[in-house]
Order: sequence, then structure tokens, then C-alpha cells
Amino acid sequence: MSGPRYEVTIARGHTWCLFELRGTAEAVLEALGASRLPKAVEPNRRTLGETEAAVARIGPSRWFVRAPADAETRLAASLAAAIDPIADADMALVTDHFEAFHLTGPGAVDVVSQGTALDVAEAAFGADAVTATEMFGATILLERSDKPAGGFVVYVERSF
Repeated sequence: MSGPRYEVTIARGHTWCLFELRGTAEAVLEALGASRLPKAVEPNRRTLGETEAAVARIGPSRWFVRAPADAETRLAASLAAAIDPIADADMALVTDHFEAFHLTGPGAVDVVSQGTALDVAEAAFGADAVTATEMFGATILLERSDKPAGGFVVYVERSF
């Protein structure tokens, strides 16, 4: 065999900030609304906002907010103000906890399929899909990319 097995490009890095929110659905959705962010209600789906912010509900009490890096200070203040008074909700800036890898090209589905048990075909893991899972033994967040090139974004905790 000559050349790569899969036609895929893997690029490392990010230009965003990432927040993790935990709490009851009612509390977190209220805080998202107060911060003028989209309310992601459906599990494992991303909702895009007007300001390029994306909110994903990962589980019954866990959400991630991804936004451009220049929005970090404003979002941190807004989310803190909205969540601090709520006893059963919390938020943390987790940008530095994760590294992102962008997989693009016709072989991206094949590479992701090799590393995870998820069905990541477009019909099962659509354009707005995001979930927490394992890939090659590491706990990750997996997101179908919202960029024109398509593909996936794999968020890996920096401890790996």
C-alpha cells in the first residue's frame, strides 16, 4: 500500500472558549436565556445562536457552551451572574481543559468509526450532533463540525 489509508486531514487547535454548565434543566435553561444564549433542549444536539455561540446538551444535567474566544470575558460574567443565584446549577470555564482536533475529508467518518463504537454516519450522527463518548480509550466530546469543510471536532481532555 502506498499513501495514507484514509483521506483525512487532522488539524489541532481552537479559537473558541468553552464553558461547562451543570444543573437541573429548568435552572440551566433559565441561565442560558438570561445570557442571551440558545436553549439546547434535545440531548446530544447542538443549537447555534446569533453570535456564533453553540450550546449542546450532553446529558440530563450537563451542557457545553462554545463561543468565539473574544467572547470569553463577556460570557463568563453573564453566565456567572445568571447562575450564581441558582442553588442547583453551576458553571465553569473549561477552555484550557480541552484540546480540539478537526478531522476533515472523505475519510473522516472512517477514522472516527475506527475509534468509537458510535454510528457516526450522517443519518445517525447528523449536522447538529454532539456527544460525550470514548475514542481509542480516551474520554472525548465528539461534535459534527459546523464549518463548511464538514467533518468532526474531537475534544480531548489535556490530561491524555
